[in-house]
Parts: sequence; C-alpha cells; structure tokens
Amino acid sequence: MIAQELLKRHLNERIDHELVLKNKIKSIDYGDFVEYFDENGNVIYEKLKSWVNARVYSYDYNEEGKIKSRFSFDEGSTDTVRFEKYVYNDGILSEIKIFDTLFTGSTKYKYYKSGNIKGISNPNFYENYTYNNNGDIVNAVMKPKGEYLANSSKYKWKGIYNERNLLVKEIQTHDRKYVVTWLYQYDDDGNLLQCKNDRREHRKQVNIIKYEFNGKGLPVKRSYFDADNSLVKEQIIKYEFY
Repeated sequence: MIAQELLKRHLNERIDHELVLKNKIKSIDYGDFVEYFDENGNVIYEKLKSWVNARVYSYDYNEEGKIKSRFSFDEGSTDTVRFEKYVYNDGILSEIKIFDTLFTGSTKYKYYKSGNIKGISNPNFYENYTYNNNGDIVNAVMKPKGEYLANSSKYKWKGIYNERNLLVKEIQTHDRKYVVTWLYQYDDDGNLLQCKNDRREHRKQVNIIKYEFNGKGLPVKRSYFDADNSLVKEQIIKYEFY
C-alpha cells in the first residue's frame, strides 16, 4: 500500500528525502538493505541483500527530476526481472506501466484537487485514501479484485495524529476480524523513540521497536523486542556522505 510506503518514510524506516539532501548523504546501509543517492538527494540505486541473490533496483530520472523508470534484477545477472515506466500528466504521476517476468500491467493514480492521492488501482487491488486538513492520511482502504478476490482480504488503515502533527496511533484491520494497533512515542525534536503494538498471540513476534538518533537527527540504531521484552535483534544504520 502507498500508505505504508509513506509511513516507512515518516517513521524513519527509510530516511526522508529532506534529511538526505540536508546532510549530503551518499548512501545508507540498513544492514539488509542499502540505498544510494545522487547529489540532489534522489535515490538512484537500491540493493535488497536479504534475497539469495541480492535484488537490485536502479532508477532513471527525467529533466524535471522525477522518476522516469525503474529496473530490478538479481545481482550478477544481466536479465531484468522487472521494468517500470512512470507516466506523468502535467507533471503529476498518472500511471506506472509494469513489465515483469510474471506480470504485465499498470498501476493508475487518481487525485483530489488538493493534489493528494485519492485512489490507486491495478489488476489485483484498489486502494483509496482520505486526509486531514494537514494533508496526512487518516484512512486507507485496500480492496482485492480479479483473481486475488478469493484469496485476499479487505484491509483498512487508520491514523491518529497529535497536536504536533505526528502519528501517535495506527489501527490496522484485516477483513474486520484481525486488528493490530501500533502506538508511537517521540522526543521533543519529533524523532521517533518507540513504537509498540498490541499483538499477544505469538509471544516471540516483534512488539516493540526502539530508536536511537545522532546529533543530526539521523537514526543510527533500532532495537526490536518481543512481547516478553526480550531483544530479538538490533539494526545498526551506517551512512556515507558526499
């Protein structure tokens, strides 16, 4: 879901573009995933190291600095696994055409007059979004369609924000049966310190994630704990600068 992609940036799972540009970051190594940036802060290359053969994503940009295309392939191979072509209408993304070894189709975007994304559709899913007055997503719904209709459930997402416009509560509902709630805590600078969910059915699942930042406001460490507050894993984040 696009909502989840936006939240990854917001919750420091991936570093915000403005921080990349401000700190002149050349690369970020999350341990199992690496991002490389040009001097304008645009991601140009990504490597997902958790695959058997590292999955690589390569980006091209148009003259306006918008993504023109993205290739993905397995490291060490010359075969493209997936090619995505980005189509714009008056400078606004309207469609991503996808050419995959297993799938060929497109993802289409609709917008509100404000410019916020209203809906996203592809052959398998439809997603729609509503926002608050600050432009933050407050509700998102994903509905399966086509061949996915029989095996996938409807998904709802709800976000609650505080007076500083920071996400403090996230509610995920799967087909009205399975509900997960995440709670978020921040420091005085707005950096995320901790997120915690209410899952208890599997004691060893990650229930708490704690974050540490350096003096530049960049996350440098994440610690993952289960429901018994036992450490599951630690992630050290490394940076390279221009």
